[in-house]
Amino acid sequence: MDTLNYLAPGHMSQYFLFFIPGFIAMQVGALLVPVSDIDFSKRIPVAVGYSALNYAVMSIALWFIKLAGRPNLTTIATAAFMFIVPIIYPFIFKKVREKQWLGITTPYPTAWDEFFSKRRQYWVRVHFKDSSVLTGWYGQPDSAASQYPEPQQLYISEVWVQSNTGDMQKSTRTAGILVSMTEVSYLEFLT
Repeated sequence: MDTLNYLAPGHMSQYFLFFIPGFIAMQVGALLVPVSDIDFSKRIPVAVGYSALNYAVMSIALWFIKLAGRPNLTTIATAAFMFIVPIIYPFIFKKVREKQWLGITTPYPTAWDEFFSKRRQYWVRVHFKDSSVLTGWYGQPDSAASQYPEPQQLYISEVWVQSNTGDMQKSTRTAGILVSMTEVSYLEFLT
């Protein structure tokens, strides 16, 4: 058999159709959990793995459709497995990886990403390397934290200053502060 036949248009469309579900799942997964900017060719095995899982599940579903005597659902089910079902897999895998009892590592690449992915509200004290301290309110929806692989930065939506009497007062002359972690010794989160 001539190996160039595998590059014929009919075969190429089969490769393309095999790759689509995995590519969709991989892209959705990258939106859920930050991934580094690695060469796309190194992520192809992930897409192929998702596609293989998808086609295994799809073949079982199509078998049940055939057993039920509903061949008219085959086209709808195939389209769903090509474009809709792959969106679900990353959510399932993320939930499974978040379960501590499984002994699987966290899906987040850094502790920073895991902490800020919870989207909770805190008082935060920023201790700078020059020994100065800034207090602010890290609250939703206005505050934000960068994600891997970007440099760690924190936007604190409300800055609070200590008055001469020792009370904390919201600074009214600012729209918040952007903190680069290269200038910070450590962060303290208060509940």
